[in-house]
Amino acid sequence: MHTPSLESLTPMVMCSLSHLLAKELAALAAESQALKEILASSDSEGFAKRVFDKVYHTDIQRLRSMEDMWKTRKAPTPLKYDGVINQVDDLTTTMDTTPVEGSTLKDQRVWTLQETAQTFTDRYVLFWPMVRVPTLKGQSKEG
Repeated sequence: MHTPSLESLTPMVMCSLSHLLAKELAALAAESQALKEILASSDSEGFAKRVFDKVYHTDIQRLRSMEDMWKTRKAPTPLKYDGVINQVDDLTTTMDTTPVEGSTLKDQRVWTLQETAQTFTDRYVLFWPMVRVPTLKGQSKEG
């Protein structure tokens, strides 16, 4: 199969490719900026919530916009931290649910969405201060 050279492409096609490339570069720049802003807030309260919302809401929404990915499988559902956490009044009461079906261990069970989100947050609060974060200059700083 013959691959056309760049010179043989019409100006309209080149313009379209240029436009698509510009859009992709702008999207990458926005993504990079969002990550920098989240990282810059690593010492502040709510950091884990911002990471959760970025990964489970913003990134999932972006993936859902790629319609070809979801033709043969179910698209993921975006989640917002506040919405997940506020679904239950008392998280400790949900932790006493029944074990996983077929499990021989009574403490082995599927976590609720709220428990998963709370554990995610708790682990960030606990472990993030121990992580060394590289800066743009290649040095590292305590996070």
